Amino acid sequence: MILSFNNINTVSHSKGGITILNFFSIVKLLGGVGLFLYGMSFMGDCLKKAAGNKLEAILEKMTTSKKKGVGNIKGLFLGTFVTGVIQSSAATTLMLIGFVNAGIMTSLQSIPVVFGANIGSTVTAQILRLGDLGQGALILSVLKPRYLAALLLIVGVFIYTRIKKDSVKNIAGIFIGLGTLFYGMTFMEDVFHPLRDNPDFQALFTSFKNPLVGIFIGFAVTMVIQSSSASVGILQALSKTGVITCSVAVPIIIGQNLGKCIAVVLGGIGANKNAKKVMWSYLLFNIFGALIISAVLYALVYTIGIPGFESTANMGIIANIHLSFNLISAIILMPFCKQIDFLCDKLTRNNAEGSDSDSSPLDTLDDHLLTTPATAFAQAKRVYQQMYDAAIECLNIANENIFEYNVDSQEKLVKLEDFTDKCETDLTDYLLKIDRTKLDEQDKVLLISLLKSVEDVERLGDYALDIYYELASYPYMSDINKNTFKQIIKILNYSNNSLMESYNNIETNVEKCTYAAERVSIAGSIFRKQKGGLKDSRIDLIENKTVEVTEGMTFSNLLNYYEGIFAHFYNLSCYYSRSALLDSSGADGVHDRLKFYDDEERVALENYIEYLYQNPEAESA
Repeated sequence: MILSFNNINTVSHSKGGITILNFFSIVKLLGGVGLFLYGMSFMGDCLKKAAGNKLEAILEKMTTSKKKGVGNIKGLFLGTFVTGVIQSSAATTLMLIGFVNAGIMTSLQSIPVVFGANIGSTVTAQILRLGDLGQGALILSVLKPRYLAALLLIVGVFIYTRIKKDSVKNIAGIFIGLGTLFYGMTFMEDVFHPLRDNPDFQALFTSFKNPLVGIFIGFAVTMVIQSSSASVGILQALSKTGVITCSVAVPIIIGQNLGKCIAVVLGGIGANKNAKKVMWSYLLFNIFGALIISAVLYALVYTIGIPGFESTANMGIIANIHLSFNLISAIILMPFCKQIDFLCDKLTRNNAEGSDSDSSPLDTLDDHLLTTPATAFAQAKRVYQQMYDAAIECLNIANENIFEYNVDSQEKLVKLEDFTDKCETDLTDYLLKIDRTKLDEQDKVLLISLLKSVEDVERLGDYALDIYYELASYPYMSDINKNTFKQIIKILNYSNNSLMESYNNIETNVEKCTYAAERVSIAGSIFRKQKGGLKDSRIDLIENKTVEVTEGMTFSNLLNYYEGIFAHFYNLSCYYSRSALLDSSGADGVHDRLKFYDDEERVALENYIEYLYQNPEAESA
C-alpha cells in the first residue's frame, strides 16, 4: 500500500493499480479511532462515577454462596455487568488482580468474573450495530449513529455545561462519551466508504480468508490500540464497504480477543503469585476459546461446510460473532474453573514460588486498586490496623520485660518496630495516591485522619524499643517499682481498649466512638497527675537507699516514655473522634472540644480509672 500526498480523495491509483489511501484519509482514520477510544473512555468514567462505589462493593461480595456453582454464576453475571459499564474487560481484570493481590478475594473466585468480563466487552459492538438501521421512518434515521451522535452531543453538552449537580453531569457525560464514540465511528466509515467498489481493495481482503492471516491482523491491531472494542469497531466500519464476509470476520475477531490480553499481561507484572493467576486465567480463557472454537468451526468448514459462511457480514453480524466467541467460550470453560485455577497455579509456581509466604502486608497496597479508590482505601485501612496491632505488640513485649527481662525478645521486637517504620512511609505514600474526590464524605475525612495517625502509631513502636533498651541497661526492677508499672500498664491497656473501641465505631456509632475517645483522654490525664508524685517518691527512696540510683534513673526515663505513649494515644483518640464527627482538622487544642461526658459523669469516670490504677488486679468494666 502506497501513501500519496497528491490528492485529498480517499482512493488513488498507482501505476501498478494498487489501491492507496492518501495522507489526509489516514489522518482522518486515526482521528476517528482516537475519537472512538476517547468517547468510550469518557463514557466509562462517567458511568463509574454515576455508579459511585457500588461497582467495587459488588465485585467484593460477588462469589459467595452455599449452593455449589451459584457463586460462579454470580461472578459470571457480575463480571459481565461491571465490564459492560466501564467498557473494558482489561480494566475489570486489572481490578481483580488488585483484589487478589490484596487478599480481598481468591484467584479461584476471580475466574468466573474474568469470563464475565470478556462477555461484557462485547457491549460496545452491540451498541454500534445501530449503524445497520436502514433509511425510512424518521425514528430509524435518528437512531443511526451518524445522526444520533449529534443529538447526544447537543443534549449532553447543554446539560453538562449548565447543571452543577454531579449526578446530573455524570449522566450528561455518558451522552457526550457515546456521541463522541459514534462520531469516531462515522469518521472511520467515511474513510472506508469510497473503497467499497474498488477491485484492488476487495482483492486485499481475499487474503484474510486464510484464518492465520486474519488472526494475526486482529491480534496486531488490538495489541497496538489496546482495546478490543475499538478494534471490533474498526471492523464494523469496514463492513459498510460490503467486502467483509463472515469467513473474513471470524478469524479477525479471534485475533482481536487474543490481542486484548496484552494489556492484562502487562498489568500483571509485579503482582504476587495469586494475582498473576488472575492474569493467566484471562489469557487462558482467550487462548482456550480460540483453540476450541477454531478447531470446531474450521473442522466443519472444511468437511461439511457452514451455510452463509461466505456471505457478507454487516455490523450486527460482526457484533454477534464477537458476542458468540466470548459467550460460547465461557459456557464451555465454566465447569472447569478449578482445573483452570490449578493450571494457573502451575504456570506461576516456577517463577513465583515462595514469594507470597515471605510477603509483607504492605505488598497488598496494590496500585491496581487505585482505579477503584473505595477499595484501595478499604485495603489501606486493613494495613493501618495491622500497623497498629504491630505497635501494640511492641508495647506488650516491652512491658513484659519490665517484670522479667528477656534478651531473646529483642529480635521479634526489632522486626515489629521495623515494620511500623516501613508502614509510616509506604502507607502514607499509598494514602496520598488515593483519589479522595471519588470517596464518600466519611472516607474523605477518615483518610485525612489516618494520614495524620500513622506517625503517632509509628512512635508507639519507637517508645517500645526505647523501653526495651532502657531495661537492657538495667534489667532488674525491685518489686516496689514493678508494682508501680503494673498500675501504669493497667490503665495503659484500658486506654488501648478504649482507643480500639473508638476506631472500630468511627463509621458505625458516633456516640460510642467519641465517648471511648474521651476515656483515653481521661486515662492520660490521670497518668500525668500520678507521674509527678511517682518521681518525687522515687527520689525519697533513692535518698533512703531503698532503691539504687541506676534503678531510679531507669524508672524516671521509663515514666517519660510512658508519658509519650499516653500523648500519642490521646492524639489518636482525637483523630478518631474527629473522623466520626466528620471534622478533618488536627488534634491541636482539643481539650475544650473533646468533652462528651457531663461533669458528673466525668468525675465518676475519673474515680473509676483511678480505682483501676490503685487496684491493677481488678477487672475492667
